[in-house]
Amino acid sequence: MNNSLYHYCSVESFHAIISGKSIRLSDLSTSNDSQEGTYGISLLCKELQKKYGYQEHPLKVIMEIIANQVKGGGFCMSTQSDSLSQWRGYASDGHGFAIGFNKSMLESQFKRPNVDLNKTNLIQIDYEETSQTALSNSTCLKFRDFHQATKDKKLTLENYKSKEFIELACSIYQFIYSVKNRGFIEENEWRLFTCLFSEKSNVRPSFKGLVSFYELPLIENQNLIADVWIGPKNLSSKKVVQAFLKSNGFENARVSISDISYR
Repeated sequence: MNNSLYHYCSVESFHAIISGKSIRLSDLSTSNDSQEGTYGISLLCKELQKKYGYQEHPLKVIMEIIANQVKGGGFCMSTQSDSLSQWRGYASDGHGFAIGFNKSMLESQFKRPNVDLNKTNLIQIDYEETSQTALSNSTCLKFRDFHQATKDKKLTLENYKSKEFIELACSIYQFIYSVKNRGFIEENEWRLFTCLFSEKSNVRPSFKGLVSFYELPLIENQNLIADVWIGPKNLSSKKVVQAFLKSNGFENARVSISDISYR
């Protein structure tokens, strides 16, 4: 059974991950998927109305305030090692790479002592509405408790820096970035997720503007990267890729060339 999770990326990102031995959990609202998060927000609004009678307005007001202080950061992966839709959408239209991380070792990143992991979680995307509804229960409860505690008060900046608000913000973001419409089920997506706080986040340039991210150092283990796939339009030779991996401590990674005919 394949225990790898594949991150599709450009040549530049591949080089940065391997040579820098770190990965970046970037603001998911700037991802290539234009519907990222919106499906989850709609579902959350629906469940809040059904469970507690809320209309959309309270959630939208709180989401606007959250967005000014906190972002949802993610590092997206798939169980699929050589997928045309992934190559086209996330790896420079087939010119990039797919990095296969050993899932068990990746999870061990979060069990290391004395490392600030910014509450990073490895989550599997849920595509089924029935289980998504069950997943929303704890977030809906946190929203109700916060709204009831503050609805008769004049909200101040302190309210939105409280432990309760931060927990609510992270709960909302983790939920909306853990669910997708069933039409995306072929992606078989997993992602590393964290909350990005304005004062703690790094920033990188992109064609969409400045993007917030959290940098997660990788453990020093030659088996962390199980395999690497060279994209169907990528002209890199296996020997060059193998030498690059070996020079950076990942000599056990198997290198394969995409079987897909896509030029």
